[in-house]
Amino acid sequence: MGSGIFNGEIGTITKIDEKEKQLEIRFDDEKVAWYEFSDLEQIEHSYSITIHKSQRK
Repeated sequence: MGSGIFNGEIGTITKIDEKEKQLEIRFDDEKVAWYEFSDLEQIEHSYSITIHKSQRK
């Protein structure tokens, strides 16, 4: 069982901490990661994923 976040994983922003300039993302496999606002270029919106990706193929 891995503990990292990998390309193609889909998650949901669950918390935004304006004071600490961080946000929490919970992934489909229940992993949780905190991202600094300065690291948000690593995150890509998933509103335009392919049908195969949405079906996990």
